[in-house]
Amino acid sequence: GGGRAGVGAGGEGVRKAERAGTGQVEQAARRKDVALSLLDAVFEGAPVGISFIDRSLRYVRVNEALARMNGKPAAAHLGQRMEDVVPDLAPKVTLLIDGIFATGAPLLNYELSGRTEATPGLQFWLVNYYPIRDAEGEIIYIAATSTDITERKRLEQELRHQAARPGGRGAGRTEPGVTRARGRARPHPNPERAPSAAWPDLP
Repeated sequence: GGGRAGVGAGGEGVRKAERAGTGQVEQAARRKDVALSLLDAVFEGAPVGISFIDRSLRYVRVNEALARMNGKPAAAHLGQRMEDVVPDLAPKVTLLIDGIFATGAPLLNYELSGRTEATPGLQFWLVNYYPIRDAEGEIIYIAATSTDITERKRLEQELRHQAARPGGRGAGRTEPGVTRARGRARPHPNPERAPSAAWPDLP
């Protein structure tokens, strides 16, 4: 009788351990699902374009922000080669991505320019490319992020043009302690009390 009781107790211990192990596995699976859901939310909601590209330069996944930049639906990217989606950019980006697959080094804050179907004009992006490795350390994908900086570049260009034009930005200004009369600069009668900004031209 004692032997059978011992066997029964041992069996119950095994079952408890199995249930505990099953619970831990289920808990780990739930944590993994939550983590993946969070990553998906960030991927789809990010204001920057995000994509994953394989060794054959085909899009594995893109978010809506990148789809808008490229002027094509996200679904139209999947499995397509870059040259079929953004032919104007493909030659430049191919060289960059091939270099990352070869060296394993990321490329950060690179300014890229070109055209897509989203808009007919020249566009500018700040791009980053990162290698994605498998468990053995082999690079299987390139993760890319793209930020549209077209408006910033246009503003910078306009400011440069203004500064280069006669009478552009800075024209009409004088140093503190100097006033202007009839378009000619002359010392202020009391430099210590002169305004820091230039006086307006007199008629």
